[in-house]
Amino acid sequence: MAYRATGSSATALTKRNAERMAANDTIPRDRDAYDQFTSVTMRFSDTDAMGHVNNVATAAYFESGRFGFFGHLFSDTHTPWNGMILASVSIDYLREILFPGTVEIGGRLAALGDRSMTTHYAIFKGGQCCAVSQAVTVFFDPVKRISAAPEPQVRASLEAYMAANPTAG
Repeated sequence: MAYRATGSSATALTKRNAERMAANDTIPRDRDAYDQFTSVTMRFSDTDAMGHVNNVATAAYFESGRFGFFGHLFSDTHTPWNGMILASVSIDYLREILFPGTVEIGGRLAALGDRSMTTHYAIFKGGQCCAVSQAVTVFFDPVKRISAAPEPQVRASLEAYMAANPTAG
């Protein structure tokens, strides 16, 4: 069956699909759930022929948000860039992001494991949550090329962050 959406029916179809397709409802969609934000100015080259920000650009926005959040998260310690690898990332697209403008990517620490951490992100434009993402980052020993527990000062920093931030976890 083919669908042709115009006018207000396009909006209704988009809302219905967003509600049906949102795979991970554990990732907060409320701006107040995030304690750090990274602003990204959208580029014309981020768009497709319909003026939507494309999925590759959305992933890049989340990457900018992830690095902004890590800079905030590890501000009191040495950021272990060479000792962390992205093991998993998922993105749920909730509504259109239209050019031009600026988006804000909120970040939060969701969980801390023995050798990994889970972080959540959300893209906001005009006060609306447009997409959410979950990332699992594994602490990594670059010499042995295996996962490893984070350095003691990094773990202490992350545990202190979770204890001090009501949006964490």
